[in-house]
Amino acid sequence: ERSPTDLLYLERLAVMELELRAALEKVRGETSTAVALAREASELEGRMPYSFGPPFVDFPSAEFLGGLLLESGQFVEAVTAFELQLERSRQKSRALQGLAQAQAGSGKETDARYTRERLARIWAGADESIKLAD
Repeated sequence: ERSPTDLLYLERLAVMELELRAALEKVRGETSTAVALAREASELEGRMPYSFGPPFVDFPSAEFLGGLLLESGQFVEAVTAFELQLERSRQKSRALQGLAQAQAGSGKETDARYTRERLARIWAGADESIKLAD
């Protein structure tokens, strides 16, 4: 007998499949296809219910999309993707780091500096062994 959470896991798998397909397209050099698939994954994750907090996915899809956009020089769109991820998972270090890079790349150095300061406050009390590299 299926439980109500079984469907959530199927949606989670669908998000993961889209992310994997996007990663394969990126490796093949098909950046625009990779971005489209990552965007679809992010939209699907965004529609998942927040029953007991944010839906669990192995690699948050908006963050994944932001990284692809950042790598392809689409800084303004990357800012939007990282901001969406931060709405879904507040103060997430990797999303803040990506956001700061995207803001700097889009010429918003004041915003980037503020985001880096937020990140520094979070990391101030963190164990040195788990801090992200700059």
